[in-house]
Amino acid sequence: VTFSSNQPSLATINAAGVATGVGTGNATIVVQSTQGRNGATVSSTATLRVVPLTIGVSPTALTFETEIGQPLPPAQTATVTNTSGGPIGALQLVTPIDTLLTASLNTTTAPATLTIRPTQPLAPGSSLTA
Repeated sequence: VTFSSNQPSLATINAAGVATGVGTGNATIVVQSTQGRNGATVSSTATLRVVPLTIGVSPTALTFETEIGQPLPPAQTATVTNTSGGPIGALQLVTPIDTLLTASLNTTTAPATLTIRPTQPLAPGSSLTA
C-alpha cells in the first residue's frame, strides 16, 4: 500500500497513512494497493480539508491594580481555545522577562486556562493590563 498527496504544501502523508495538515486548503490523498484481483492496482482517493488554526483568548485583557503597602491582587485567568474548532496540541507559553507578572498554562493542549499573577505592587494610582 502506498499513500500520496496531490498538494504536499497543504497536506503530507507518511508511509503508515497518517496525514498532516501543513497549509490551508484542500488536498487529495491517494491510496494505492497492488492487492487487487489478479494483482491489479487498486486506487482510492479522499479529500482532506485543512482549515487554519485560530487561537482565541477570553477575556482579551486582564487589569491589575494595587498600591505599595497593599496586598497583591489575586491571580486572574483567561481561557485559550481553538476558535476554528477542535483541540490544539503543543501549546507553549513564551513569556518575556517581566518582573511585574508571571504567567502559566494548566495544560499544553487547548482548551487551556492561562493564569496571570502580579508579583509586586505598583506605584500608587497605577494599573497594569496584561
